[in-house]
Amino acid sequence: MAVAISQTADPAGVSASGSVVTYTAASIGTAAVDRIVALVVTTELASASPNSATIDFGGGAVAMSTSTQGNFGAVYARIFYAAAPTGTTATFAITFGAGPSSTQNHASVYRLIGARNLPTTGGNGSTDMDATAPLTTGSITIATNGGFLAVAAGATDAVGKTWANATEDLDVDAGAFQHTTAMRTTSGTVTVTVTGGTNQEDGALSWSIWTPGTFLTADAGTYTLTGTA
Repeated sequence: MAVAISQTADPAGVSASGSVVTYTAASIGTAAVDRIVALVVTTELASASPNSATIDFGGGAVAMSTSTQGNFGAVYARIFYAAAPTGTTATFAITFGAGPSSTQNHASVYRLIGARNLPTTGGNGSTDMDATAPLTTGSITIATNGGFLAVAAGATDAVGKTWANATEDLDVDAGAFQHTTAMRTTSGTVTVTVTGGTNQEDGALSWSIWTPGTFLTADAGTYTLTGTA
């Protein structure tokens, strides 16, 4: 089964309460036993790195796994993800290093099907993300039937960003900065880049590479696994 990636929500920014930003009733799409929900987060505020996140899709808050963070200066990007086999909406709580306003953070939600819950992740930052030093993944390999999901932040808002070797999904003026995402489900060895349109623009990029497969979701209890990994 090939990895399938789709955006399910892109709500307006929400102000932090203390250092926590809560997005409520965000769509996570149709339930599926192998569904993974990815929360892609960007921010521009000194020390406001997105450090952790939880998802509550009906059974209480669950800690989400985290990707490698992208950062330069006050600009940050990060992806959080978790298995979420039930429910169609969820509440996300993101803990930052400082409390961003509604125009200083942005989050989008993606649904992944057919992927193992063990992505390879990376991050990058740039002090000048125009053509001279674009944000980059470097050389990466996407497996046959695999997928790629990335999010980037550019310090200059209202100026669109350009992706190479991935298909742009969002390019949003978050208020104080630009929030942009991209996907790819074509296999191969490529270098994905994000370019801004302003000289000396700070930028941050976080990406995840997903391989096709399945993962186990178990109820509470005692289990013994045997076999070869």
